[in-house]
Amino acid sequence: MDELIEIRDSVQKISEAIASVLNMDVIISDAQFRKIGDTKKHFNLEVKYIKDSYVIGKVLQTGKVRVISGKEDSENCIVCAEKGECNLQAMICVPIRYSDSVIGAIGLIAINAQARTVLLENQANLVGYIERMADLIVSKLLEKEATDKLTVARNQLVSIMNSIDEGIAAVDENGRIIYLNSILQDILGPKVAGPIGENALDIFPDRYVADLIQSGTPFSNIELRIKNASGDAHALISGRPVSLGEKNAGSILAFKKMEDVYEVINNLTSSNRTTSFDEIVGDSREIVQLKEKAMKVAGGGSNILITEPPRRKALYRDQLRRHAGDPHRERTVRIRRRILHRGCPRRQAGEIPARPRRHRLPGRDRRYATTSAAETSAGPPGEDHRKDRRTQERDRRRAHDRGDEQES
Repeated sequence: MDELIEIRDSVQKISEAIASVLNMDVIISDAQFRKIGDTKKHFNLEVKYIKDSYVIGKVLQTGKVRVISGKEDSENCIVCAEKGECNLQAMICVPIRYSDSVIGAIGLIAINAQARTVLLENQANLVGYIERMADLIVSKLLEKEATDKLTVARNQLVSIMNSIDEGIAAVDENGRIIYLNSILQDILGPKVAGPIGENALDIFPDRYVADLIQSGTPFSNIELRIKNASGDAHALISGRPVSLGEKNAGSILAFKKMEDVYEVINNLTSSNRTTSFDEIVGDSREIVQLKEKAMKVAGGGSNILITEPPRRKALYRDQLRRHAGDPHRERTVRIRRRILHRGCPRRQAGEIPARPRRHRLPGRDRRYATTSAAETSAGPPGEDHRKDRRTQERDRRRAHDRGDEQES
């Protein structure tokens, strides 16, 4: 628990209030014999600290209420070396307790005969009154402790809000902005400086935000453009209401920058499998030359365009990034598809038929004939070459499509 010294100002005000009501002097000490409150009438000198030989010091040690009718009736006053400077006529001293522990003491001192008579005749009532004042001091100490805990919790929450990657805005029940984290302040920029206290709809003009503030309707991932110093900021916005029982106590708005959303999508769709150029199938002269070229350009800083099918493109892209030593560097390589086709080992082994070729026939009735790569177009056209041109083109396209399917 906190100590009374931490609420010294409040304790001094309480001592002054007691003195003004009872027309008596008041002194208050904590458990470490430090003076916390003093109205400075009962002693001609400045009381800088409390001695354990004082009456209030004995109460701190014993934890018991003491009432003395004069200096001559108290053994503490009789042996006190400073009794000549003391104006005490009578005194009530009450301990300040919290959880069975003495954390301080209050001394009510009569400094004249009239006050002494009042104190001694009403000592029972005055003891009860001083005990209530002691409880008030304890409540002030608990309030200070609770405030400190709330401050710590708030600072922790602010640290959490500033450490996440999303912009956060807190809005009260009237739609006024009461908090912005650092991410959202960066999104808004200096053009919207000092939005605390502003209407949220003036900064985030959107019907979903209006429904959230007015009726507590939540929403998720709505695109919104926010005006800032550089123009517009593109973001995804989500909102949730804050309730206190059945009462609307405000709202929380969360913002994701679209560039961050795109980066997450790219990271999720990218392959993280570790491969090498040696795993690319093929040992033909064209493939070997292609690998050598790719390894050479991997260490350069130029942009490279890859025009391969998705799987082969991803494979070459990943290897170029790995050999470049930067897995996050966006690079592309331009690789001619015809080189990979010529060097495909499955096609060379005959597992995939060669791509059909078109031959233009001589003569007056020209038609387009389709043959394999191993066939030739020499000699007069046969009966098949006299088919209708449309039929011939259809057959050529079908043969071409079959070759692509077998390749894939």
